[in-house]
Amino acid sequence: MNRKLINKKYKAGALQYVVLISLLIFFLVGMFMLRAHYSNQMLNQVLIQENLMDHLESAKILMKNNPELIENEGLIEINLFDTPSSVVKVDVKSWGVYKKLLIKTAWQNHKREECFLLGDNIWEDDRPSLFLTDKNRYLSVCGETWLGGPVQLPALGVRKSYVDGVGYYRESAVQGEILRSGQNLPALRSDLNQLFQAAFKIDFQRDSILLWENVRIDSISNSFRNKTLCLWSPEPMTLSNIILKGNIRLVSKQEVQLGGSVKLDQCIIAAPKISFANNFKGRVQAFATDTVYVGNNSHFLFPSVIYMNGSNAKKELTLKGNVRYAGEIVVDGMNTNDFPTIKIGQESKIEGFVYCNGTVELEGDVAGSLYTNRFILRTPSALYENHLLNNRLDISDLNVNYVGVSWFENPKRKQYLECLF
Repeated sequence: MNRKLINKKYKAGALQYVVLISLLIFFLVGMFMLRAHYSNQMLNQVLIQENLMDHLESAKILMKNNPELIENEGLIEINLFDTPSSVVKVDVKSWGVYKKLLIKTAWQNHKREECFLLGDNIWEDDRPSLFLTDKNRYLSVCGETWLGGPVQLPALGVRKSYVDGVGYYRESAVQGEILRSGQNLPALRSDLNQLFQAAFKIDFQRDSILLWENVRIDSISNSFRNKTLCLWSPEPMTLSNIILKGNIRLVSKQEVQLGGSVKLDQCIIAAPKISFANNFKGRVQAFATDTVYVGNNSHFLFPSVIYMNGSNAKKELTLKGNVRYAGEIVVDGMNTNDFPTIKIGQESKIEGFVYCNGTVELEGDVAGSLYTNRFILRTPSALYENHLLNNRLDISDLNVNYVGVSWFENPKRKQYLECLF
């Protein structure tokens, strides 16, 4: 009897072990299945995200190589591969003379978006180091002047000359090919004047408008994914000890004065008169109708723009001594009787593009292209026309990765400047 009870206890205990082991096996199998399920989910999420990134990159390449797609502002929708998951939406807006793109793509509960600033691939334009219009005058070179080819000069050409007893010391006046220029500068694209005028407009629907007199903080940052913040004033605006970054426009009906302590990053300024104090440093697009003054030792980081136009016949841009400028400079006239002037001070250096439909007083250097009707050289003893003294103009000095603006013709290809926050 006792032996039978013992056998029954053993059988009952074995059954308990079998049940426990089975539960353990079921638990482990369930864990493995759950892990496999989540692994597959994570893998699917990673694959979807990778596909979305590929769609963004494909859209960027498409926009870059087909600039006509983003010629006009607005929202465009593109199906890259004719599938529901490959739809990309591109919000196109102008930011000064550049294009701003907000590219979005989504699938299921996943989405990706990036915001970019685009310029033009200027290396397909065959730009010269110098374009001097043919006004039946020689170009005279003196001292250590270096003219890198190609250059486009008047029919009379270039000659070695003397200024206050200083002659020319190089064997050749031009270090490269010499081509003949025309009687006028190449005309700027008509749509650029529309962009110039748009910089001064106050748009209550598209922008967030704030009177400058109501600004009481010393730092403002606005994402390019938000509405543009427009700081506006009918009176002169004076800025000091303030940091402005991103999607911000400063618009004044009279004048904007910026102290050396002001920090600007990718902002736009529009006013009849704009002045930058000594030691200014930042990235900015400045639009003016009358005058722009840049103080000593200022540093304009790439990509900066100074664009002057309007009805004032005597527009003047002054860059004082030791200014470092990376970007585009254009001073144009609306009428044939306009006489705009650019003054580039001693030891100043411009990397990029300079266009003056008037007179340039050049004491510094240009790594890039310079277009002008004539030069003026002032010395303590005399005034010289179309003379260069100890200047360096050479497009080969410009960084091969430089991205600019196609001022004369529609761009053949765009180029990405940077990712915007």
